[in-house]
Amino acid sequence: MSDDFLIKLEDLVVSLHTPTGIKQLVRNSELELPPQKAVGLVGESGSGKTLTIGSIMGIIPFLPGIAGGRLTFNFGGEKDNVWFDAPFHNSQVNTSINTGFDRIRYHAWQRRLSRRMKRYRGKKISIIFQRAKASLNPYLKIKSQISESLKMAGEKSNPEKIAEWLVDCGFDQSETKQIMEQYPHQLSGGQAQRAVMAVALSTQAEIIIADEPTTGLDTKLQVETLTFMKELLEKHKRSAIIISHNLQSVAKFTDICYVMYKGSMVERGPTAAILEKGPANHPYTSQLQGEIEASGKIGRQAALDIEGCIYYPNCVIYNKAAAAFQKRCREYHPPKIAVEKDHFVRCWTFDK
Repeated sequence: MSDDFLIKLEDLVVSLHTPTGIKQLVRNSELELPPQKAVGLVGESGSGKTLTIGSIMGIIPFLPGIAGGRLTFNFGGEKDNVWFDAPFHNSQVNTSINTGFDRIRYHAWQRRLSRRMKRYRGKKISIIFQRAKASLNPYLKIKSQISESLKMAGEKSNPEKIAEWLVDCGFDQSETKQIMEQYPHQLSGGQAQRAVMAVALSTQAEIIIADEPTTGLDTKLQVETLTFMKELLEKHKRSAIIISHNLQSVAKFTDICYVMYKGSMVERGPTAAILEKGPANHPYTSQLQGEIEASGKIGRQAALDIEGCIYYPNCVIYNKAAAAFQKRCREYHPPKIAVEKDHFVRCWTFDK
């Protein structure tokens, strides 16, 4: 990881307190977003993508929630170690399996974190959730929602300014007056997606996080939406994190790609390298490359509690390997291994 970044997330652990102890939902997750770049976070449903983004935004609702890691923001050259006072930095706070944890301490920290994140949510980082209409307030007209974003950015809000943002986000000048007076349920899927972009960009946030931005759209609209979003972000010099289960979305939109599987980041590299078939890919990524050719989507798999490599039960290499190699995969979680510059995998196959 370099020093030229807006967001740097390292060694994230997300845990859930259960009657039988602490259950890890995410481990060894990381993400770095350089300025004016688009980063893709890809993986099947339940792989930990949304939990990773929720950790960055400070909106994990359960305890202990964020149970390990380091998050640094770097806006305007001022680095902020956001989790500096987290309970997991205290050696007396135990969040290991089958042990208790200090619920009061974690709850108090979540409240402090929520207050701290008000400096960033909407002002520096804007998020678009799955399904555009669900991201909009159903009780407010579109003009009111863009107006609130403009006020948050410290700009004057008037019909002319709102219309400018609507036109900038793909609406015809002739329809802006009608769109401004409509509620979200009155918009089509494509119109709602453009309206959400207008709301997000008008906050002047440096980072746009889009969670499955093409969910609910037909194939033609998906392509149009992704192309339009890429052009719009480049025009306004914004950075983006795109969460998707669709490798095609990532291929068309991003510069860097992270691949998640069952709560762990298994590969990171330039998007072109991730999508190019070859011996430099994690076995799971290779599986996704095969599936994208067939359907363009990643299939669901049941969650597993595994001590070693999380992918080994489904790994072709493991099933063909010698017993000694299989033992290492079963018992030890693989480290991060560099394949090329800025390209790593978590797989014992690459441990030379």
